[in-house]
Amino acid sequence: MKIATVALAFALAVSAPAQVAPLTLEARTAMTGKSWKAGCPVPLEDLAAVTVKYLGFDQLTHEGTLVVHKRMAAEVAQILAGLYEARFPIHRIGAWEDYGPGKYAEQDVTVGFYCERADDAPNQWSSHAYGMAIDINPLENPFRNPGKPWWPAGSSDFAVRDGGRGKVMPDGKVVAAFSRYGWDWGGLYTGGEKDYMHFNKIRRP
Repeated sequence: MKIATVALAFALAVSAPAQVAPLTLEARTAMTGKSWKAGCPVPLEDLAAVTVKYLGFDQLTHEGTLVVHKRMAAEVAQILAGLYEARFPIHRIGAWEDYGPGKYAEQDVTVGFYCERADDAPNQWSSHAYGMAIDINPLENPFRNPGKPWWPAGSSDFAVRDGGRGKVMPDGKVVAAFSRYGWDWGGLYTGGEKDYMHFNKIRRP
């Protein structure tokens, strides 16, 4: 299937205010050696860019792009479009390679794909490395790193699930939106540490 045909199929599969497209050459170049490198479990050809509108913490509409596996792209577009319509606030959506390890979370950036090992299982690829995970508002929704404080730095004050701005709640609209498409939330983990920012698709492509 030609790239133009794929792009058209993606566009028809989702509704505004979200759009899905194959990675541009510029995006692939920016990712190579940073968020993607040789040896990653998925090739760049299996990834797609999901460009969405989102409600910022300033209550204004912004646009950002998440990279995810192309098989998940249409549903991610639907999920994020739903959150925009529900007026769930997101601080910023951006590309992991613009920030790097840890820095994206410290700057409260919602990201999708990046090819790194799992923090709680260093011998395994993170679900982000398969393009099957999204971290939402990581400062407001921190991760309890095993044996360490809440991560990212300075996030411990936000760890309590009190319904504050940008926080993912067990019975809230974000969990409901992702669950509808078969995504799991790290805040419900029973066999490990809580990871409030993290959503991942249960089945790998």
